[in-house]
Amino acid sequence: MARRFVDADDGTDDFAFWAFADQSWACVQVTEGTTVHRVLQHGPRRLWEEIEAAYRWWEGIGRPTTLRFGVAVTPDRQYVYLDSPDNPIL
Repeated sequence: MARRFVDADDGTDDFAFWAFADQSWACVQVTEGTTVHRVLQHGPRRLWEEIEAAYRWWEGIGRPTTLRFGVAVTPDRQYVYLDSPDNPIL
């Protein structure tokens, strides 16, 4: 999945977040001072729902920092793990 942040050029903290994968995309525009943001998405994958699910998973395991994640490469596979190669992320 590719992603892109586009800052507003008007001096505010407003921005747009885009996610792209294959023929699917999602966009949310964040406006300073608001708490509800409209999401647009298109294509066979519901990218925003995937992003929300990943966020809930991350929160559910205690919001680990990126330093706790690693990548293991063996003759049979490559995988991401949390804290130890014995704890692969499925």
